[in-house]
Amino acid sequence: MNQSSNDGNAGNTPVLTAIIAGGTSARTCKMVPGTTQVCNASYGNNGWLGLAWITLNGDHITQGTAKMNDTYFNTATYTNVNEREHVMCQEVAHIFGLGHQSEDGSSQNSCMGDFSNMGENAGSSVSTKPNAHDFSLLNSIYSHLDSTSTVAAIPGTVGPAAKGGANADISDDPNSWGALMKQSANGRASTYQRHNDDGSVTLTHVFWTTEAAASCPSCNHGRQYWDSHLILREACN
Repeated sequence: MNQSSNDGNAGNTPVLTAIIAGGTSARTCKMVPGTTQVCNASYGNNGWLGLAWITLNGDHITQGTAKMNDTYFNTATYTNVNEREHVMCQEVAHIFGLGHQSEDGSSQNSCMGDFSNMGENAGSSVSTKPNAHDFSLLNSIYSHLDSTSTVAAIPGTVGPAAKGGANADISDDPNSWGALMKQSANGRASTYQRHNDDGSVTLTHVFWTTEAAASCPSCNHGRQYWDSHLILREACN
């Protein structure tokens, strides 16, 4: 996480990250208005390496969460430090509003793509950090002219409590993610959208394992893995 924070601060943008609390968040890593939460835990064999949620109130991001799945990162296939950094960098960048630069498996020397830092690319760090284009987009996103602030008040600072997304009870259950809006051609990256009761919208960005993508690139992997879980649970009952 420290590496991703430092990488995000390497560009000259209005976004400056700092880790203000470490090791205190619950495993569920629920969103907290006005903050970004970043967590890692063993979330199970659910098909995803990392996911990111952001809640939007109009044009403004009001809260976000990124989660890394140690169930896979603790295996020989995904323990590679470059793949872990790639996924961490991408999910954190999604929280700040960045999308993908490539979705065909190619590398634009940016973490914002579905390039795989595994196998013959295990020693490559080409897709583990933001590039100049990512920093340019952050400048565009955050150079707004209105006075709106969605940053929660932090002890010792002065700031308003962020509003929007209070009812966004998004969880690991794909049924809570809403509708599948977009999926990369190779099946590694998916984006879901859900409209919340308070008028906000929550986007879920998911970075799937190579196995999940290879099994059926065009399938809705969230539904695919949820159905498999239900079948297994019913078989055990």
